[in-house]
Amino acid sequence: MKGKCFGHTVTRALHCFTAALALASLPAPGVEGPLVEKKPRGEEKPFEFAAENDRDPFTFRRKPIVQARDTVRDTTSTLPPGPVTAVSAEAIRQKTADMEKWYGEAELAFMLQTGRDTRLSEVAFKCDKGLELLKDLPDVTRCPDPVAVRDLLQVKEKLLELRRAGERVRQRQDAEKKFRDMNIRLTGVVARERRSQAIVNGKIVGKGEVVAVSENNDVVVDEIQPDQVIFLFQGYKMSLTLSDMPRGR
Repeated sequence: MKGKCFGHTVTRALHCFTAALALASLPAPGVEGPLVEKKPRGEEKPFEFAAENDRDPFTFRRKPIVQARDTVRDTTSTLPPGPVTAVSAEAIRQKTADMEKWYGEAELAFMLQTGRDTRLSEVAFKCDKGLELLKDLPDVTRCPDPVAVRDLLQVKEKLLELRRAGERVRQRQDAEKKFRDMNIRLTGVVARERRSQAIVNGKIVGKGEVVAVSENNDVVVDEIQPDQVIFLFQGYKMSLTLSDMPRGR
């Protein structure tokens, strides 16, 4: 029992000694301790980015990356403004009258077409001649007469539309010529409400079937009627009738 009390007494004495050492190591109020060492803080200077000091922070290079400054300058603001020319109403009316003449000749060539592309080539040529009159014309929006400008733009649109129409007819004529040159033979037709059939180039075909007439050209059977067959070729409908076929073919 006495040995046990003696052990407790020694343990308590050790705890008290340790606490006394810890308190002794603490500095007095207002006095820095021996373990705390403060170094004088110098005045911090911000880093200045100059052209000769530009460096990529994510790479390690011996030489700094120098970028040229002010190498591209906007010179458009120093250019003098271009001359602004106002077109007169008289000039607009004269251009309109000249364009009307070319339109009249182009329209006549379009109406006199005879199945050949000679007239249609004249249509495009005459329309282009009328449109070329606009090249040397200044900005028509500066014309003081809006009616004259309106008439001019109307003639311009007429020339463009006639040229497009002539081009479409010319393309169809080219397709018709190719279709005729393929010499497709239609020798029989059986027209019914359903599953009509025809004999084309010696082969029985129905609606929607493709007929290979040459190495590079195919036609599609679009419709079978009692006296004719309508094909689709290059986006156009072409028809063949039994009466058009020479006898003995």
